[in-house]
Amino acid sequence: MKHIGIVCEGPTDYIILKGVINRITGEENTYVMLQPEDDLTGKYGNGWKGVWKWCHDNASIRKELMKDVWPALDLLVVQMDGDVSRKERSVHCWCETTQCSHKDEWNPLECDSTEAWVVAAYDQMENVETIEAPWEHIIAHGKFYHDVRIPGQKKRVRIFEQFVPVVCENWSKVTELCESARDFEKALLALV
Repeated sequence: MKHIGIVCEGPTDYIILKGVINRITGEENTYVMLQPEDDLTGKYGNGWKGVWKWCHDNASIRKELMKDVWPALDLLVVQMDGDVSRKERSVHCWCETTQCSHKDEWNPLECDSTEAWVVAAYDQMENVETIEAPWEHIIAHGKFYHDVRIPGQKKRVRIFEQFVPVVCENWSKVTELCESARDFEKALLALV
């Protein structure tokens, strides 16, 4: 069992990541959500900019951070949806270069979007990672997504809690359809 810190765009990503990490490791790990803050209106906010700000502010103290959280972190997962790179061409490292080594220092585990993983688990469609905004265009497109009621466009933790068992049950299909899921699993297994 590992104690894992997660830095991610929002609480729905956190819910999916916890389930997937437990599935991959075969253990019930313990977790601490370092970003976003519980109320989403804290120092960093949410979304990719919140992840970016958190990483920027904590880069120099990363090693101390891993030790100072009680209990000490065994692993730090930094998740930012890969679809940001399709939307925000101006995303650069805080060191002001596009060719930096911080990525290697942080050892981030990347994924395209956790919503793409949900769609892959449920619909098992090809090229799911190329779908822009799968939450808006597929999951929340109607009042129900499969048997899960989707009340409006707002992402809710309780909805994603219902997705976790299906994503975990169909994880082998998700990794088959999503390169990001395969990469995430491979990187996670290498670290644990």
